[in-house]
Amino acid sequence: RWRRAAAQKRPGLATGAERRRKKRLEEGALRDLQSACYLDDLTVEGSIEKSLEGHVIKIDLADCNICALPNSIGQLKALTKLDLFHCENITRLPEGIGGLTALETFTLDHCFFLAALPAAIGELGALTDLN
Repeated sequence: RWRRAAAQKRPGLATGAERRRKKRLEEGALRDLQSACYLDDLTVEGSIEKSLEGHVIKIDLADCNICALPNSIGQLKALTKLDLFHCENITRLPEGIGGLTALETFTLDHCFFLAALPAAIGELGALTDLN
C-alpha cells in the first residue's frame, strides 16, 4: 500500500505494473527487430547494449540486410544510439521512430535506398548526431 501511495504522490515514479508493461513493450520491439533482420539473437556480436536497469540503450545493425525497421522500434524509450551504417536495403523509416525520445546518435551512412526521413524525426529532441 505504501508503495502505491508513494507512486501516486510522485507522478514520475512508475508503479510495478507500469514498469512491467514498459518491459513487455520493449521486449516486443526487440522481437520485431529480430524478425526484420532475420536474426536468431540480437545479442550476437554485441548488436545490443543494455543499461544496468536492463533497458536497451544501443543497437548496432551495421551491414544488416534489413529493408525496414518495425514501427514498434519507438517502444525502446531508453535507446541512445542506433547504428544502421551500410544497411543498403533499408527503404524507409517508420513514424514510430519519433518515440525514441532518448536517441542521441543515429547513423544512416550508406543507406542508399533510403529516400526520405519521416516527419517524426523532428520529435527526436535528444538527437545531437545524425549521420
